Amino acid sequence: MNLLLLAAPNDTNGNPRRCFVLFNENGIAVNAWDEGYAGCAALPKHLQKMPRPVIQVTATEYKRWLAVAR
Repeated sequence: MNLLLLAAPNDTNGNPRRCFVLFNENGIAVNAWDEGYAGCAALPKHLQKMPRPVIQVTATEYKRWLAVAR
């Protein structure tokens, strides 16, 4: 399993647009969590210590990943 943090620019109100996406060993997105203001607490406890590289994405990509992986 691999975990990525996808970071898009903040929205017009300054709210963060970041989400964690979990991929299985075949590279398929199996779940996603919107980070919001919770940070890593948005993740289930067993995933909070996993390394998670940050990938910069557009707002559109961020929304697509959340929709696909949920």
